Amino acid sequence: MTAEVFGAYATPIYICDKVENFNTIQREITKSYDEVEWYSNDDWGFTHYLSQPGLEGNIVPKIKSLENTIHYHLKEYINQIGFGNSPYFLPDLKYRIARSWFAKFDKHCYAHVHNHGHADISGAYYFKVPENAGEFFVTGTVPQFDQSLLFHHLGCRNYFSTQEGTLILMPGFMNHGVRTTMIDETRCSVAFNIIFERRDVEEP
Repeated sequence: MTAEVFGAYATPIYICDKVENFNTIQREITKSYDEVEWYSNDDWGFTHYLSQPGLEGNIVPKIKSLENTIHYHLKEYINQIGFGNSPYFLPDLKYRIARSWFAKFDKHCYAHVHNHGHADISGAYYFKVPENAGEFFVTGTVPQFDQSLLFHHLGCRNYFSTQEGTLILMPGFMNHGVRTTMIDETRCSVAFNIIFERRDVEEP
C-alpha cells in the first residue's frame, strides 16, 4: 500500500536570485533613480515612498536592459507553469508591461499586505537591498486556511531572502508585503505589472 499527501493548486512564484546582466541593469537604473521625485500615498497612511507619478507611471521602458530581462524571465516563467497546455494559450498572444514604479523603503517603512489583482503577473526587481532590510513576504491564496485548526500553518506568511539583482514574478492576485525596515540604509525595488491581451475583449 502507498499513501501520500498531494498539494493541490500550489501558487507558482518565480524567483531568479540574481540576473545575469546585473551590472548593466544597475547602471541604467541608477540614472533613472537619481532623477526620481518621491511621494507617499496618503490613502495608505505612511508606508513607503513611490516614484512620481506612482502606480500610474511606467519607468521600465526607459530602462532597456531591465525591460529585456523581464521579457526573458517572463518566457521562462510561462514555460515552467505549463501555460502552453492551457486552452487560453495562443503562440502569438501579446502582453505588455502596463505599469512600473520605484518603491523606496527608508527606516520604519513597510508595505502593507496587498495584491495587484487587476494584473495577470506582478513582479519586482531588487535594486538596493542592504543587510537586514525588511523582507518580502507572501500570504496564502486560500483564505480558508486561516479558519482551520489543522491547516492554519499552511496559510502563514512565507518570507523570501532577496539580494540586489533578484527578480520575482508571481500572479497578480498574490497577497504580499514587506516587513518594516529598521535600519538607516535604503531598500529600493522596481515593481511592475504585466497584462496579457484578451482576444475576446476589444481594446479601449
